[in-house]
Amino acid sequence: MLFLIRHGERADDSTNAEKQRIILSFDPHLSQNGETQAKKTGKYIRNILKLHSINKIVLVTSPYLRCIQTVIGIANQLEQEIEIYIAKGLGECFRQDWFEQDILKELHYYKGSQIYQHIFQQYSFLDVPYQEVIQQYPESIQEFFGRFSENYKRMREHFTNNNILVVTHGYGVHAVNMLEKQIISNNADYCSVNVIQYQKDNVDYLLLNSTAHLKKSKL
Repeated sequence: MLFLIRHGERADDSTNAEKQRIILSFDPHLSQNGETQAKKTGKYIRNILKLHSINKIVLVTSPYLRCIQTVIGIANQLEQEIEIYIAKGLGECFRQDWFEQDILKELHYYKGSQIYQHIFQQYSFLDVPYQEVIQQYPESIQEFFGRFSENYKRMREHFTNNNILVVTHGYGVHAVNMLEKQIISNNADYCSVNVIQYQKDNVDYLLLNSTAHLKKSKL
């Protein structure tokens, strides 16, 4: 079983107070609402894991701060031993109108940002144990879909006998849905959940970009 999740609400899509706290414009943190979304998502995933008697799952995340914070918010709710892998190749699209230059090495995670050390120290983050196709700047949307899809396939092949949870970006969710379901889904909201079941040559979507868990009772 594979869980595909978009990160929670980013700070630059939130209140002015949250926007003023942003340190790197190209790597914003989660807003408080985004942190709550991640916790709710974690509780929801935990219930699904229990329902299917899954007691081990591998977590894979994009290296952007908002994705790392989301995966930690989820991991804190799972009540099991956690392995978290950082996948550069599942990171954001390097569109030229979004980024002025290649910023991958400048992200908080790779710069060892002191202000977020307490976040990065909660779990041991491992490099993915397979060869990645790393994005080149600038990157068109078509190039992004090709790069992301190839890395997604390599990830699945390496963790073939594992249940996997992936936290990535909206475009990443679209890329997988196009790859597996041959549809263009433009409604990958913050912390939307896809649950995909792989059985031999069959791909079964149990959930498609669902946000029903975010509408339930407050934490």
